[in-house]
Amino acid sequence: MIFQIPHRHPIVNSLCLGVILLFSSLLSGSEVFAQTSKGTVAIVSDLSKDARLARDRGLIILLEFSSDSCGYCRLLEEEFLKPMSLDQEYSEKVIIRSIPMDGDQSFRGFKGELTSASEFASKYDVDVTPTMVFVDANGEEQSDKLVGIWSIDYFSSFIDERIDNAREKVL
Repeated sequence: MIFQIPHRHPIVNSLCLGVILLFSSLLSGSEVFAQTSKGTVAIVSDLSKDARLARDRGLIILLEFSSDSCGYCRLLEEEFLKPMSLDQEYSEKVIIRSIPMDGDQSFRGFKGELTSASEFASKYDVDVTPTMVFVDANGEEQSDKLVGIWSIDYFSSFIDERIDNAREKVL
């Protein structure tokens, strides 16, 4: 958008321009805040560190196997996992990590070993994205997987049920 300032005194022109720039920066700042306030799903990098934290705090680790080309993965993250990452109740129950299946990124497994997403997914029999696996600090499954996404209205209760079942086994 182009603003045209009428010819006035140079100080008035500068003030008008300053107000316009301030207003536009406030608008862009609120957009940035809106984007960051939606939460994030951290990409896995070192599960041995996550395992130590899970062990120390009695947490479950939710592993989301995803793909950039998977629309259902984006839906799962936007509607459920990102909001969960902002909720204090969940931070006291679960560590959420995303494992991208479409790339050759390596990461550290539960014992500190270097692994690939495909090698890691095969350990949990993951063939489809999105798949959520609920594990303890040793990487052992503690609840049934959630494969795919269905019933948007009730899906959060399916996730909560898996988290609670897994925590009961760990605590």
